[in-house]
Amino acid sequence: GRLFMGNIHGNRINTDILEAKGSGFVAHHGPDFMLMNDSWSRIISMKTGPDGAMYVIDWYDKQACHLPKPEAWDRSNGRIFRVTYGEAKAVKGDLTALSNGELVGHSLFSSDWTARHARRILQERNFSNDDFRNFSATDTELKAAVKDPRQALGVLRLFHICGDRLFRDFATSSRTLGDMDIHFVNPKTNESQYVRAWSLQLAAESAASDQKSMAVLGKLLDDPSPVVRLYIASMSGRLDSEPRWKVVERLVAHAEDATDLNLPLMYWYAVEPLVSTDPSRAAKLAAESKIPLVREFISRRLAMIADAPALTAAVSILSTGDDAAKLQALKGMTDGLIGKRTVPMPANWKAIHDEIIKSPNAELKQRALAVATIFGDPRALSVLRKTLSDPTAEPRQRQSAMDSLLAAKDTATVPLLQKLLTDPMLRGGAIRGLAAYDDGKTPGLLLAAYPTFAAPEKLAALNTLAGRPAWATQLLKAIQQTKISAADLTAPTIRNLHSLGDPAINDWITQNWGSVRATASEKSKEIEKYRAILKPELLAKADARNGRALFTKTCVQCHTLFDTGAKIGPDLTGSNRANVDYLLENIIDPSAVIGKDYLMVSVKTKDGRYIDGIIKSRTGDAITFATVNELITLPKNEIASQKTSNVSMMPEGLMAGLSDKEVRDLIRYLGSPAQVEPAK
Repeated sequence: GRLFMGNIHGNRINTDILEAKGSGFVAHHGPDFMLMNDSWSRIISMKTGPDGAMYVIDWYDKQACHLPKPEAWDRSNGRIFRVTYGEAKAVKGDLTALSNGELVGHSLFSSDWTARHARRILQERNFSNDDFRNFSATDTELKAAVKDPRQALGVLRLFHICGDRLFRDFATSSRTLGDMDIHFVNPKTNESQYVRAWSLQLAAESAASDQKSMAVLGKLLDDPSPVVRLYIASMSGRLDSEPRWKVVERLVAHAEDATDLNLPLMYWYAVEPLVSTDPSRAAKLAAESKIPLVREFISRRLAMIADAPALTAAVSILSTGDDAAKLQALKGMTDGLIGKRTVPMPANWKAIHDEIIKSPNAELKQRALAVATIFGDPRALSVLRKTLSDPTAEPRQRQSAMDSLLAAKDTATVPLLQKLLTDPMLRGGAIRGLAAYDDGKTPGLLLAAYPTFAAPEKLAALNTLAGRPAWATQLLKAIQQTKISAADLTAPTIRNLHSLGDPAINDWITQNWGSVRATASEKSKEIEKYRAILKPELLAKADARNGRALFTKTCVQCHTLFDTGAKIGPDLTGSNRANVDYLLENIIDPSAVIGKDYLMVSVKTKDGRYIDGIIKSRTGDAITFATVNELITLPKNEIASQKTSNVSMMPEGLMAGLSDKEVRDLIRYLGSPAQVEPAK
């Protein structure tokens, strides 16, 4: 079935449709979907009311994008939806005044709201097994009275709150597992799937590994309902090691669950703690699994362990399955080895790699070469260098070869990268890659080729040169000699230069750019200055198309707007962009309110490179940083120092180099309700 929710706002309609699919729900947004008032909206609660209607509480906050602190959220814009089917009748009277017998009747056969509160009151009264027996029907009477799965769930929940023994006798008996002659308990239909699922869940709450619970579990392992398998996967964490292995082995044999919304991850969560305890068995499970995600994640986990038994087990997964299965395993291994420059080559790798390189599947061979590089296989390094330097090879293969060589930090790759500064197809990656190597020839080559670079490549070159003090000195010298325009420098590049801590460089910044961090009074004056040039009548005449071009130069490195841009900072599409004050406050004083995910971290590597970025992920061996230039994964043993700043990754002074007209154009574009055509 489908649930439709809508709210009319002005002349537009905000709609969500939730559709049941597999073990969960999938959300659809219609063509008329919009973010209310350019704000983020979310459902935070769905409950059945005393009248039988469904009540949905919805909340949205115009500042959700930049105010992650709950105490700052705007709670004045909540909405309540009331959804009914047919005639809704409210329950009258005080349930707490009813007797236990009356509450038992309501808990089984009244509306959801009444039944839920009747059971609550009984639980608060410490209603016991013996009390319940005074009102309990015989089996025959119970079968005749319970007409649908909802009422059966009421029976289960009532027995559960009454006490462990009575519930256990009921939940672990055949009465809920298919032998009962009530149509909705037939396990061959989805009509009773929640009865079977809750029978297992409530039984497991007491003691999941006792014989009765295991008997329930055994009858349900091959249940046709994905909902029941979801509950099985969820409760498997209560099982001891051996029973859990057996449960997961049965679950991952359900190929129909491969595209389910929840089950692949739930199966993985069930097996993840077991992988390190028995790598060989985990590898066997991965090889036989019908769930690609489980195969990939087991391979990743084994690679992360990175000792000889785990790596040997991970490689053994590649000995079975078709090319698609091998690709999944290799992807997992590649992800698990991120941040490791080299690891010892497993004894079984060479034979399996020799078989893989015979495959006609180019992607499979490329993945295998990437792993071989980390294993320090000299044959792989030679092949990758040859591919990278071959102008007749496919650009995608050359880029993949470059990525693998950079991940291994192969020093023999440096001359190849320097030659690629004349190759328009790979130049951008080569410029960013050279930043990782302290080679004295690089800054001169970058500066000489700079006039031939496209705009994004110039930006990458400036940020690369700003990463090392000696290179930055040569950059400033080129600017002073007018070989490079000072107007090309952006606020992020200026901040990178300032982070180097070189007094001569900081003096140059102060004289030619201004203060990297303004005082509170200076920021207030700057906001007032821009308010004067951004009056509505002036803003209405601004050129949004030119503003888009300025956004591409100034903001697109970190922010997404209308599905265009990077995802280092928050997506601006849903923020309160139409409000000029909101924009000015966040652009001029970006560090006023910073979400913890956007705190800037300054890193110095052992070979003298300086990096400013935000931490995107951590593993046991490496940290991945997002900079304005790229994603950089650094092994922890290559980091000399690391400092978390109290300033935002977004630098101050973004509009310092813009004319008044350009500022108006940029703000006009940022406030646009829809994407505009690019400037010609």
